[in-house]
Amino acid sequence: MALIQCAECNGAVSDAASACPHCGAPVKASSVSPVQQQAAAPGTLSWFWAFAIVIAFVAAIFWIFSPSKSEEPPSRTTTDVATEPDIDAQTQGKVKAIIESRGLWCGRVVRYYEAPFKSSINAPVYYAFCDDGNNAVIYYIKMDRSGKVIAVKEG
Repeated sequence: MALIQCAECNGAVSDAASACPHCGAPVKASSVSPVQQQAAAPGTLSWFWAFAIVIAFVAAIFWIFSPSKSEEPPSRTTTDVATEPDIDAQTQGKVKAIIESRGLWCGRVVRYYEAPFKSSINAPVYYAFCDDGNNAVIYYIKMDRSGKVIAVKEG
């Protein structure tokens, strides 16, 4: 047995009763079951929409402030180093010969300068930037105190 509302006085009436106990109006059997009446309650639907709006708002915030996955990391190209060599042709040739004598590649020496630190034996370390128009490579050239090359490493 379920309680339904009286059509006349809106009082609670049993669905098995023939008349409303409050006003005496005849009670008609409803074709809608009590479960369906309860499911159609206006409060239930409003909570659903409120919850959906909150979820959509949170998802929008995450989408707006999340970093884009489609951005590719910047590649190292010739624009990362000087386009015109800042050293003379003689020094370029010497540095290129040092690098290539170690079996390493060097298209063209674009920059060559002393690093702001010294090696473990207090000898100079140099940076050499090589470039062939498509690739750019940095080499560290370590020397001893007399100026003899000890090591060349790709950086």
